Amino acid sequence: MEIEYVTTPAERFRDLLDYPFEAHYLKIFGLNMHYVDEGSGRPILLLHGEPTWSFMYRKLISSLAKSFRVVSPDYLGFGMSDKPTNENFYTYETLYKMVCDFVDALDLSHITVVVHDWGGPLGLRYAVDNVKRVDNLVILNTGLYRLGSHLPEGVQRWLSFARRFKEDLPIDKVISTGLVKQVDEKILRGYMAPFHTGDSKVGAYMLPRIVPLHDDDPGAREMDKVAQSLAKWTKPAIVIFGSKDLIFPTTVGQAFADLIPGCVGFVVLDEAAHFVCEDMPNEVFAVMYEFLTNY
Repeated sequence: MEIEYVTTPAERFRDLLDYPFEAHYLKIFGLNMHYVDEGSGRPILLLHGEPTWSFMYRKLISSLAKSFRVVSPDYLGFGMSDKPTNENFYTYETLYKMVCDFVDALDLSHITVVVHDWGGPLGLRYAVDNVKRVDNLVILNTGLYRLGSHLPEGVQRWLSFARRFKEDLPIDKVISTGLVKQVDEKILRGYMAPFHTGDSKVGAYMLPRIVPLHDDDPGAREMDKVAQSLAKWTKPAIVIFGSKDLIFPTTVGQAFADLIPGCVGFVVLDEAAHFVCEDMPNEVFAVMYEFLTNY
């Protein structure tokens, strides 16, 4: 079936702050899926959340690429990738298959999977389903359905807010409220660059709508299975959480650390909120580099 989509004009991505990377594209579902591919060595797969894209990881990419191969895709609907305009495209299963097809196309192995926000349900599921390809995990401010036995109040507030909007989802407000540091206009421009029209925001406003809230919602059972598999994960993992996250409190990070047998540490960054790689990129890099050089 042909997928209707829009493509963000290339000029919106020119001269972005600290984002000098060459653009790469793969055909996924017949659409152009953009990704950054920098450096060489052991591959690190950076999976972003909502409504962000590889721009959020830009400083981490530059630092890690000095020692590793860093691959950071933009999901279809986000960043420099094509953006399906049909709401029905955005399901947990479709997004998960997109990640699987992307990794298969690059034939990555011995991967360090790094997840943030929606990257958690996608990347952690990929890891437990492809144990032979994945060497270790880095978990940043994310969650899974019912992890810690209940949906955090912050998640409920965010979903209540986000579901009030569609084409007019205020990307700048979402980003600014997820940060501790003062928001620079150049930074906001980077986060807002992909969303040039209301049609380009379909993915951004649909992802909050497909978060499972009840046991019979699509994705709930699958996410529970991911948590059950993580309870048997003995390969190295580390959890890094910004403590001032209004969506995922540090209790969720602690729940990940307690759940995963291979977890070697839970690091709390006190001057970071939800977008931890924007608030404290150097500190996230330092923790990750030490982890990767030891495991």
